[in-house]
Amino acid sequence: MQTDAPNVALRFLGEAPSLDRMLRDGDADLDIGVIHAPPPEIRVEPLFTDRMAVVVRAGHPLTLGRLTSERLAAAAHVSASRRGRLSGPIDAALAEHGLRRQVAMAVPTYAAAVLVCARTDLVGLLPARVGRHTRDTLGLVALDPPMDLPPLEISQAWHQRYDADGAHNWLRACVREVAGILSEEDR
Repeated sequence: MQTDAPNVALRFLGEAPSLDRMLRDGDADLDIGVIHAPPPEIRVEPLFTDRMAVVVRAGHPLTLGRLTSERLAAAAHVSASRRGRLSGPIDAALAEHGLRRQVAMAVPTYAAAVLVCARTDLVGLLPARVGRHTRDTLGLVALDPPMDLPPLEISQAWHQRYDADGAHNWLRACVREVAGILSEEDR
């Protein structure tokens, strides 16, 4: 983007209680993430599918021996949730085994979660793509969860008024290109 449009500035926002309303009101141009039940005027384009990974600091006790549901549930966790949620799909999966985890902290982004994991014994649950890229920079270890978790369907969403907007089409194409590069890294 710096080469093609050096005067464009991107502004990343935390998720609001009603991102659909922000798209509709023009307060946000694009939503990238897991999109749940958008209203009819919101367009959604799937970008890629990811899976979840357990992320811990190098030397964390969970890196020693087999990772089991019991060991995972017994560890203290950090939740990455744009809305501050303390539970998610992992909690449903643990409950199927009669287990509960303790969430000691909720942070608004995966970036914040990996920084917490790098300096503490808290366990993060992050998209596998994020986990893979933290090993070299932060010394984190990404582990496969010991249970099946639903896949993450990552999409971009926008208000229909931007369907024919040239600048917005360009922005969506840039996002699509980056998503394609991320997908190729999995091969």
